[in-house]
Amino acid sequence: MNNTEQVIDTAYQKNFRDEQRELKKRFTLVRKFYIADLIKATEIAEGFSSDELFSELRPRHFSHARWRIYYIAQTRLVLSVSHIGRLMHRDHSSVMYGIKKYLELFENDEEETARRGYIKFLAEKIYRGEPVTKLLFSETTTYANLQP
Repeated sequence: MNNTEQVIDTAYQKNFRDEQRELKKRFTLVRKFYIADLIKATEIAEGFSSDELFSELRPRHFSHARWRIYYIAQTRLVLSVSHIGRLMHRDHSSVMYGIKKYLELFENDEEETARRGYIKFLAEKIYRGEPVTKLLFSETTTYANLQP
């Protein structure tokens, strides 16, 4: 390899590394919490245990909480339905059904939007290791009052 080829090759490698760095900056997903934090936040906000959340029980409040976790995990954490299913001990089709039903029931519901925001807020606090008070969503006035 002659000197000119080495200069071109070095410039190409430097350009390639710079492009890689730029792409990494632009498309890196910044996680503010993990699904375990989301589950813990749901337990705190809804006032029930993880055993009840992971159980096969089908009362409406358990189902809606599971569906909310599926929805947030897919939209905020960008997890596949298969991955969510494995983490939640459910089949991927159950996750797909839950997300579909969640959107049908709560897409334009202001209270549910506030509840979802409150749970994400708690999950972020748990992720950062900040103390979380066990305040049920029903005891909060509005999520907006909790924002720093």
